[in-house]
Amino acid sequence: MVAAKIENRGFLQPTNSTSHWLNGEQASLVTKGDLAHTGVGFATHLAATIFWAVPLQLWVGSRRPVPPIEAFGKALAISAVAVVVDYGATPKRFTPGWEMVLSKRSMAAVYVAMATGLAIGATRLGKPLSSHQRHIG
Repeated sequence: MVAAKIENRGFLQPTNSTSHWLNGEQASLVTKGDLAHTGVGFATHLAATIFWAVPLQLWVGSRRPVPPIEAFGKALAISAVAVVVDYGATPKRFTPGWEMVLSKRSMAAVYVAMATGLAIGATRLGKPLSSHQRHIG
């Protein structure tokens, strides 16, 4: 979303473009939020992120705590595999769709951001919540 704004695109266009598997390539032109584009795009993003978190968690295993640098290195490797699968092995209809909205540089930043999120999850998984975190939700 931030990358889209930097590139003078609609804030929701990357998310909406992900719904192209269901709504066709015109989904990348939708700038407003709606269930058909934004909802489907968000759900697709969420499912894809969970999909890529599974191999990272299997790779890390039950060993806790995971040093952050190790988690980030492994998450970067998983993210690199995701790029190859998303844009090398996946039929165009099922790509993330960001290529219709974002520059390659921004797409690279998005995959690094994904790796960062995966790494944070890998370092946090299995750690007990602090007393403050338990009272938040």
